[in-house]
Amino acid sequence: MSSGVKLMLKIFAGLFLIAIILIVISIAPIDRTPIEKQDFYKQSFAAVDAAPIKHFTGNDSLQIGWATVNITPDHNLPMAGYRPRDHFEDIHDSLFARVMVIDNGATTVALITVDLLLFPPQLKAALNEVLKDKIDFMYLSATHTHNSVGAFDNTVGGELISGTYDQTWVNTLSNKIKEAVKLASSTKLRANMAYGESYAQDLVANRLRRSGQKDGTVRSILIERADGTKGVFFTFSAHATSIDKKSMTLSADYPGRVIENLRIHEIDFGMYMAGMVGSHRVEYKMISMKGFPLMDTFSNELTRRLLNTHYAVSDCKESIRFAEVPISFGESQMRILENWRVRPWLFNALLSPLEGSLTYLKIGDITLVGTPCDFSGELYLNHLKSYDHPLMITSFNGSYVGYITEDAAYDEINRTEVRNMNWVGPYHGKFMAELIERLISKE
Repeated sequence: MSSGVKLMLKIFAGLFLIAIILIVISIAPIDRTPIEKQDFYKQSFAAVDAAPIKHFTGNDSLQIGWATVNITPDHNLPMAGYRPRDHFEDIHDSLFARVMVIDNGATTVALITVDLLLFPPQLKAALNEVLKDKIDFMYLSATHTHNSVGAFDNTVGGELISGTYDQTWVNTLSNKIKEAVKLASSTKLRANMAYGESYAQDLVANRLRRSGQKDGTVRSILIERADGTKGVFFTFSAHATSIDKKSMTLSADYPGRVIENLRIHEIDFGMYMAGMVGSHRVEYKMISMKGFPLMDTFSNELTRRLLNTHYAVSDCKESIRFAEVPISFGESQMRILENWRVRPWLFNALLSPLEGSLTYLKIGDITLVGTPCDFSGELYLNHLKSYDHPLMITSFNGSYVGYITEDAAYDEINRTEVRNMNWVGPYHGKFMAELIERLISKE
């Protein structure tokens, strides 16, 4: 054997050894230890049990103000959703942040939503700083449009998903929302709130399995103010993904169009937060169109359902309760194969350690719970449907730990939502639902 061949074999053997070492230090088996035996499980329930729920009965009727601010960038930025897109080429409809400030004379809370893929943790941190002396509690979410602007995540993995981080852009968002909160606070008026639900089962499909359960309820709150102006706050479980994945055009997708439609029908203010979208998408099989025509047709029908909602006035409407409860998670379990995951050290280096909380807001008898994930509507149907009072569960509350779906799906379904986009591992569906149940039962 010639010396040249020997050298090549040595190089090959060395590269092979390096590859084996990289694999060994980068991946590990999925941890299937029963969740009840893990420390984070006990810590999370202890945190819920110990969490102080602040309760303000108020000394007056509710005062409610709202504001909408345009957040469409005036320069090119990357897009977030579907796949990496380093810039947008056109604007179909503007992007907005919407704020509703509610004051009962004893405390002031703000509901804030943005036309983004999620509510960025970096933006939440900025708002915590600039609004700490302005309001007592923030309830956050996003519309989850997949055709909005990115550049909001400064982690390595975050930049791969949402584009190169732009601190100036995040600061701009924070300042605009701060001004919107100021405007909403300065225009508060006496108001009543009423809760309603409308049927839209035919407008939503289970995105994990065609025969799976569907939460097709549009949940909404009607606000009527002393000057006759009206607002509608609503949630729905369908992913805002009606636009083609290849589109390079900015749009708020169907939530933005529904809000435009509401204004045409004399609703002065509309506000949407993504509901239990983890297992649901827009039903398009019966609509022979795609892209923006699909978005328009779907939005028109969803608007019709909203406008036909029957509302019941909230009991004890001056009462406001709120809490934010930190949830503990185990080591990250981003799956790359059926029984293999990226090791936690690598996940943490690419993204960040798993952190999240549940946000709880109850106004009168209407309960809102914000989750740090794509929360599945199947979990509501199987674990939370029997709750006695109006319950609105939303996703993307300012932290993000991936998809949390029904536990059976973890091993039964080979889809992105329960594979690489589940970062917490098995058994977390029932776990998250039971945490919510424990939290809302503290009332």
